[in-house]
Amino acid sequence: IFLLMATASLDTVGFCPGPAQKANRGASDLLEGQLFAYGCGSGVVVVEVQQLQVAATLEGVVHKGGAVTAVKWCPMCHSRDLISDTHLRLASGDSNGSVAVW
Repeated sequence: IFLLMATASLDTVGFCPGPAQKANRGASDLLEGQLFAYGCGSGVVVVEVQQLQVAATLEGVVHKGGAVTAVKWCPMCHSRDLISDTHLRLASGDSNGSVAVW
């Protein structure tokens, strides 16, 4: 298994989210009932649950060749107050074995 690990910044946002594909099945995670992240093709969409608005769309060179198959928030990298100046971390993996930490 080839594993490529990269740290991606939120500067790589910029595609319109769409529905998840069959290959993205199961690639989603909910953080404190406030932020929902799901795989969408080769990218990740983050939705603010209470306002039902897209907060971010994440796409980078890491997942160019494969569909996102796993998404997970880092439970130790946030505070309960998601509005505060905290650093959220989200990891995503794809069908090629690549991992991105956003």
